[in-house]
Amino acid sequence: MLASFQQACQIAQVASQANEPQWLLDRRQESLDLYESLPYPKVERGKIARTFDLTSGYERGEHEVPADLLDQVKSASSEEVAASIILFHNQLIHRELAPELAEAGVLLLTLEEAMQQQPKLIEQWLMTQALPYQHDKYAALHQALMSSGVVVYLPKGVQIERAVQVHLIQDARTTSSYHPHILIVAEEQSAMQYMERLSSVGEAPSNATIVTEIITQSASRIQYAAIDSMGESITTYLRRNAYQLRDSQIDWAVGALNNGTTISDYNVDLHGEASQSEVKIVSITHGEQKHVIDTKVTNYANYSDGEIFQHGVVLDESTLTMNGIGHIIKGSKDANSQQESRILMLSDESRGDANPILLIDEFEVQAGHAASVGQLDPVQLFYLMSRGLSRKQAERLVIRGFLGQVIQAIPLAEDREALIESIEQKLATLA
Repeated sequence: MLASFQQACQIAQVASQANEPQWLLDRRQESLDLYESLPYPKVERGKIARTFDLTSGYERGEHEVPADLLDQVKSASSEEVAASIILFHNQLIHRELAPELAEAGVLLLTLEEAMQQQPKLIEQWLMTQALPYQHDKYAALHQALMSSGVVVYLPKGVQIERAVQVHLIQDARTTSSYHPHILIVAEEQSAMQYMERLSSVGEAPSNATIVTEIITQSASRIQYAAIDSMGESITTYLRRNAYQLRDSQIDWAVGALNNGTTISDYNVDLHGEASQSEVKIVSITHGEQKHVIDTKVTNYANYSDGEIFQHGVVLDESTLTMNGIGHIIKGSKDANSQQESRILMLSDESRGDANPILLIDEFEVQAGHAASVGQLDPVQLFYLMSRGLSRKQAERLVIRGFLGQVIQAIPLAEDREALIESIEQKLATLA
């Protein structure tokens, strides 16, 4: 892939000359120089990452926005949200920000706008802490080719009661690769509900590297929710990384429902004393899809608390791998690391792997894990069918309950409905 990566980097450099600061141009070049010497990202039982060609079709031009998509944007209700932004491939097509939030200093910008308006903020946090661009090949690739994105910034003490909504849409009507970046920075004692959606339009074979970085300063809190629903023809390497300082908290609720080959790579670093993170992920795979979910929470500080909850359902001839990795670094006294990974297999041709991993380098800690791979509980099915439900209805009801913790944690009604609809579409293949 190196030759195509170099060619893509040249396109990125030319396209970036006019509107990017010199430090970013230098980083792009450094990433190209480092790429060949860097390792692949470490994903447990995720060797398919090495087969990804994430640079083919790279270009930086604008894409024509489908008329029906524009109609949906114009008719979208914003009553439940305090701020929203929608990007179609590399283009901004919608943005709303409540006046009182703008007055309080909240930023909701495209990455290009943030480069111009807040260069120091971007230089400080963009791929320097949560996911350093020197970390591995795909981090360097993303820094070099990053072509669009969103920046959300919460000033000190600002607490948003309604949700902030970010929606990225890939144009898969062409084979152009997609490299957006979302950067979220929450200053001290700030708080918000955040809703992220990833989707696509079209069926052309294409690829994407999508990165979300979250930085939470002291005593800040983010309720992070996401629904991933990229198309079947898209190969995706999706990374969500968090860097948490003292007393900060992130509660994650993710519907990992991409339809194509996907690696979902989550890394939460608890650097501050008493920082907390609870990562809840549900997934359904179908067809011949392969999906690896690699979730790692690392406790670097005393009294830090990291928990992982993963439930998956495997249909048809698909493969789902769920890795839960808890790592307590030496010196992190009274840290807590817990995890639960469970997979339901509903086809004899499917494969599910739930892999719990605990790496404990300190004595005075709490840690535990639970993992299972199995079929639907026949007692539950029998009970529901004895109450008049068909077997198919009973199976769907049990599965909905199995995935319920994340469904309930989605903050917006329309997004909860979208998540349920995505689940129902995948379950439609059940006999």
